[in-house]
Amino acid sequence: MRKAYFWILLCVLPLTLGAQTPESLFEQANRAYSDGNYEQALALYRQIENQGMVSGELYYNMGNTCYRLNQLGPARLYYERALRLMPGDEALLYNMELLKMRLTDRIKTPPQLFLIRWWRLLSELLSVHVWGMVSIVLFAMLLLALAFYFYKKNRSESFPAAPLRFLALLWLVTLIIWLEKTYLDETTRFAVIMRSSVTVYAEPADDSTELFLLHEGAKVELEQQMDDWRRIRLKDGKTGWLPVEFIEEI
Repeated sequence: MRKAYFWILLCVLPLTLGAQTPESLFEQANRAYSDGNYEQALALYRQIENQGMVSGELYYNMGNTCYRLNQLGPARLYYERALRLMPGDEALLYNMELLKMRLTDRIKTPPQLFLIRWWRLLSELLSVHVWGMVSIVLFAMLLLALAFYFYKKNRSESFPAAPLRFLALLWLVTLIIWLEKTYLDETTRFAVIMRSSVTVYAEPADDSTELFLLHEGAKVELEQQMDDWRRIRLKDGKTGWLPVEFIEEI
């Protein structure tokens, strides 16, 4: 039995020693990117992704690499995935705008009220997890402030109520944003067009009415699915059906 364990160890040990950590792969990929070896860099980044080690920085670098390789669809996909993890990153937002300038489809958002635009911008400053942490911290601060307030009141000492109201309002705003983003993350799905051009149909069939064309890199909202077809919606309100093989979910 001991001999069997010994031979198993001899077989497994070289594989273990030869295995590369995500950190070493990430460094190799970054060096390959700096040297202009974009194909090699992308392959190394994908090895990390296949190991289940994902992060905003990884997706950001993969987006940059795909952009250099003129793969606009994958570049948009990885930028969007990075944006979910680090929504306020300036370099990411700047590169995303550069990418959008190269896309064929310029889908415009319908005009919105100022308050709605302001609320959307505020909610997009942080990821859903960070908003959750902020809400929890503010709630703890509010409880401590309330305890101190009643302690002062019981001792017949004055304590201004204005800071309590402000802290409660701040906590309520962060809580609403957190709950809203959590709900949207669980119920709303988006995808990116991965082919050079795709025809969107009125019904899930090739012989139905052709509505419009979408091109590589366009972002769509996913709705109903029927067999190998998916109903999509654009941010300007247009809807239609296309084959699922032409898109990849963010």
